[in-house]
Amino acid sequence: MSAQIELVSARAVHGPEAVPDLASADRIIMSNSGGEDSIAAMDESVRLADDAGVRDRIVVLHIDLGLTPRGHTVEWPGTVDLARRQADYYGLPFEVRRMAKWPSLFHRIRARGQFPHLMTRFCTSEKRGVAHRFMTEQVNALGVTGRPARIVHVMGFRAEESHARARRPAVEVDRRASNGRRTVTQWYPVLRWSTAEVWQRIRDRGLPYHWAYDAGMSRQLVQPMRPGLGPGPDVRGWTPARAGA
Repeated sequence: MSAQIELVSARAVHGPEAVPDLASADRIIMSNSGGEDSIAAMDESVRLADDAGVRDRIVVLHIDLGLTPRGHTVEWPGTVDLARRQADYYGLPFEVRRMAKWPSLFHRIRARGQFPHLMTRFCTSEKRGVAHRFMTEQVNALGVTGRPARIVHVMGFRAEESHARARRPAVEVDRRASNGRRTVTQWYPVLRWSTAEVWQRIRDRGLPYHWAYDAGMSRQLVQPMRPGLGPGPDVRGWTPARAGA
């Protein structure tokens, strides 16, 4: 029964997703964590950008989550290099930025006494601020005059990850990121894709992905952490309620 359900994807139920007007975009920023959803979203958005003849307007942004006080990378080792290779796969410019307020995501967790989970995705919220600052850099470099610069921001969000993401449209104006100098359109090209569809695209296209998936991890972005100690052995059974255990 589960196999039959898997054959009916959200894309089949909802039909074709909306696509932003890429030909009118001044800059297309692809946020790439190095994870499976990011590379699938990149592949799909590059395909559609090629259809519109605007691959040259794309820049790939990776937000480095920093080092713990013990010098461990918060992300899996090799993640930044992987994200660079993924951009190189398409011949795209690649930029790395870091959080301004915290040396790393780990420092943010320790200072606030909160560990991320589905209800507190502050990893995403911290990255949002970095992305907004990068958009300002891009607008300054573009030098558009007489109107706001048009920015399309690509992210690998998928509806399966949470109820909140499931309620999102595939294309929406980001009013928090938009201002008098820029209009930002958020685009989630794999929003209705299933996990199986993401991995089918990766395999069919031979896209580079992180070795952690082959080691059994379902989520690659951040190394498993022992609360208060930093990255350590796989603690997939840990939940916020057990933080003091």
